Amino acid sequence: MRTVCIIGFCLFAFTACKTEKVDDSKVLAISWYYPQSDYQRWVNTQDSSYSFVELYTLEPSKIDSVLESVDGIILTGGPDIQPRHYGTVDSLSVCGEPNTLRDSIELLSSEFAKERGTPILGVCRGMQIMNVSLGGNLYLDIPSDLNSDAHKVDETDAEHFVYGTSERFKTVFGVGSGWTNSNHHQSLRVIGAGLEVDGMSIDSVIEAISLADSLSHPFFKAVQWHPERMERDSPMAANVLREFLKAVNNE
Repeated sequence: MRTVCIIGFCLFAFTACKTEKVDDSKVLAISWYYPQSDYQRWVNTQDSSYSFVELYTLEPSKIDSVLESVDGIILTGGPDIQPRHYGTVDSLSVCGEPNTLRDSIELLSSEFAKERGTPILGVCRGMQIMNVSLGGNLYLDIPSDLNSDAHKVDETDAEHFVYGTSERFKTVFGVGSGWTNSNHHQSLRVIGAGLEVDGMSIDSVIEAISLADSLSHPFFKAVQWHPERMERDSPMAANVLREFLKAVNNE
């Protein structure tokens, strides 16, 4: 398991999601909060009883104990992962400036969830983190590597079609295919150990993954799109959240 090493650490206020556990409410860890994607509000569309903690705001010495205490983990979207984590040389010409602290926290969280059986849902970057944590790697830039511009439109969300490639896709989303938003320039290339592709876009970008052995873990799944920014009744957003929360509640 990785150790979070920090040289210089800046805490960010997170009043919206940093709450104390009360009564018997379930606690969800959110790896990183940013205003464009309100994961707390997304969860609350189905159940407002959860408490939340943002992992990035914690003192490094507390990360392990918090992961031990939470009932589920959401790895959120965000900037590019440091390419060295998946065996690729730095390429700042196509990759953004890395956040090594965030990379370390999220890789640790993914590995912890895999080992301990904690339900975990990855969103966009979160899916890439989960793949890298299991030895997979990424395309550095979809337009350059795959000759596709379908996944990002400037700073706004693009839209594209995703189709299921496994039986789990329909189990999780309730449909065999559907439209999603999209806002990323990197994608999964080699799949990490034990993972299976559940969905793809028509230009062959991997859009959904999970552990191939579904009996070994209650919920280890991720999507490349941003369900938290979609219409709340969209099956590509509502159903994956519902299945994640069922796992959190041991249903």
